[in-house]
Formats: sequence, structure tokens, C-alpha cells
Amino acid sequence: MILKKVDRDLAVIHGKLKIGILQPINANEEKLKVFKDNCYNPKFNYSTNRKDYDKIEKLLLSLKPVDGIYGKLLKEKIKELYYFSKMLRSRGKKEFTAYSIKKYGKPSQELVKEANRILKRDEEEVWRKYSRISMTKKFMDEFNLNHLNWKVEEKEMVSGAAFNTKNKKMYNDILLSLKAEVSQR
Repeated sequence: MILKKVDRDLAVIHGKLKIGILQPINANEEKLKVFKDNCYNPKFNYSTNRKDYDKIEKLLLSLKPVDGIYGKLLKEKIKELYYFSKMLRSRGKKEFTAYSIKKYGKPSQELVKEANRILKRDEEEVWRKYSRISMTKKFMDEFNLNHLNWKVEEKEMVSGAAFNTKNKKMYNDILLSLKAEVSQR
């Protein structure tokens, strides 16, 4: 098969797979809900149309680049996109991890330990730096500095903070704030 054609086909497939990730099928409905309620947390759904993935995977398996350095690179890209398609198809299922490892590889134990150490250090630093009072004060200072007549209220919620522009209120997650206060002690 001609290398340029394989390369073009791979670019088209790559674009289709990326669109499948980036464009939720319910984007318009969720956008309307957000406009109605500024505190609404959108829940996006993505296409899991089996036929789309079947077509893409069948096309990927049909591509046969010729031997050579460039052909070898294209074969690797075909394999990468094939596993990526399988990964997308498996979102929310056990198979997702297996395809993710096939596409990206498995991290070493040392790398996992280092990542956990960094995340723990960063989390502890954030909790030390911002207590409930300091977070609320920082927001109030910014509102006053910018001549905004806003209030900050604490409320239990999924996100760390939310804004209601209609009522000119900022909601600060009380559980997040309380955790920050406890870690200060």
C-alpha cells in the first residue's frame, strides 16, 4: 500500500477518534442547564457507538504499509490507534486498563511511588497554605478590591467552589474548608 495513502488514512482516523473524545453527544442540553443554573455541574455523555469503533478498527487492520523505516513507523501508529479505539470503546469497563497499558505501557513501581510522593506533598502543601478562613478572606478581598458586591457562603457540594452570578454569591465547599482547617492544627 502506498505510504502517503496510509499516512492520510491514519490522520483521518486519528481525527475521528479525537472528536469522539472531545465532543459530548449531550453538549447542547448540558449547556442549556448551565445557563439556567450557574451552580449546575454538567454531566457529559460521549458516543459509544459500537459501529463507529468497528469501522475504525476494521479500517486500521486493513492498512498494510510497505516495509522500511517509514512503513515501520506507520505500523506502530496503526497499532497505537487500534488500542486507542479499543480504549475508548471500553470506557467504564474493566478492559479499559488493559488497552491503556497496551497503548501507553505500564509505569514502573518506582515511577508510581514517586508520583504518589509528589501528589501527597502537593496536597499537604495546599492544605497548609489555605485554611477555611484564609480561602474565604482571599475571595472577599478580591471581590472588594474589584468593587464587586459579592458574598461568600459555605455549602456542601461536589466541586471546590461555584459561582452564582444571578445572586452574586460564591459558594465554598464546606467539607473542603473543614479538611483544610483540621490539617492546619
